Amino acid sequence: FFLKDGSSVGTMASGMGAFGGTGRCYPFWSAYVRCVSGTSGDVRDCVAYREDYNECLHPSKFALREKLVREEEARQAAAAAATAGKDGAKS
Repeated sequence: FFLKDGSSVGTMASGMGAFGGTGRCYPFWSAYVRCVSGTSGDVRDCVAYREDYNECLHPSKFALREKLVREEEARQAAAAAATAGKDGAKS
């Protein structure tokens, strides 16, 4: 895919998934291409679309969020166990 100034945005092979059907990230790629096509070639207007596509390919934000949730669950479980231990020692 080329912009009006001749620079390349890149291409996807076909949009087909590994096992047929549409690839899981193809809708994000299509949205990004539509955004870039609709602008005057300024990809800065389409940063959110590019970030969505990159997150689909490499789910780093999701992995970080999942890690933080698991750490918080462990912290809360440890706090609950400590509280239960203190209450049991008083009886």
